[in-house]
Amino acid sequence: MTGRYPARTPIGLMEPLRGAHKDSIIGLTPEYPSIATLLHKSGYETYLVGKWHLGYGPQYGPNKMALIIFWFQCGRHRLYSHTNRKGEPDLYENERSVTKEGYLTDIWMDKSVEIIKQKHSKPFFLSVMFNAPHWPIQAPGDKPYPRGNGLEYRGNQRKYAAMVKSMDEAIGKIMQTIEDEKYCQQYHCYFTSDNGGEAFADMGPYTGGKNSYGKVVFVNRHL
Repeated sequence: MTGRYPARTPIGLMEPLRGAHKDSIIGLTPEYPSIATLLHKSGYETYLVGKWHLGYGPQYGPNKMALIIFWFQCGRHRLYSHTNRKGEPDLYENERSVTKEGYLTDIWMDKSVEIIKQKHSKPFFLSVMFNAPHWPIQAPGDKPYPRGNGLEYRGNQRKYAAMVKSMDEAIGKIMQTIEDEKYCQQYHCYFTSDNGGEAFADMGPYTGGKNSYGKVVFVNRHL
C-alpha cells in the first residue's frame, strides 16, 4: 500500500499481526502515504474490497487511509462463517459491522462488480484483496468447519485448486465488468501475490513463503 519495505513502517516490524494485545496498539496510519491517500488527494474515489490486516484498532482502519470499503479484519478469515478466531462476526462495511451469507471469494467479486457498475463522477481506484487461497483450506461448496478441530489446516490439493479456480473466475468476472462498462481504454490493472505459495502450491523453481527470504533458481540452458 505504501511502496515501502515493510520494515520501514512500525507495523511491518510486527508482522504478522495475530490479534494479541500488543498487536492492538500498532497499525498503518496516514503518516505513511499510501497509493490510496495519494490518489484520493488527486481527486480519485478510492475503494477497498477484501482483506485488511494492517491494524486492529479503529484508528488503524481502512477508512483512515481514505478507503471506502467492504472488508474484514482477520488474516485467517473463514470463507463461510465470516468470523474471527474468537468466533465473532468480522465483516464490515466502512466501520459498520454487517452480516453476509455466502462464499467469501464470491462476496468480494459481487461487491467489486457493484462498485464498478455504480455511477462515478471521478476516476476511481479499486483494490480487491482476496484471501483465497489462504488458510483455511475451504473450497466452494464445502460445509463450514467446526471451530477448533483443526480441519481447516489439513486440506488437500483438490481443495486448494478449487479455491484458486474460484478466485480466477472472480477476477475474470471483474475484468469482464470493466469491459462491459466501457472502461477498457481508461484503466490500468495490476495483479500481485501475497506471500508466495502455501503447502499445496506448485511454485516451480521458486521457494519460500511468509517471513522467509525465499530463493530463486535460474536455469541456464545451452542450445
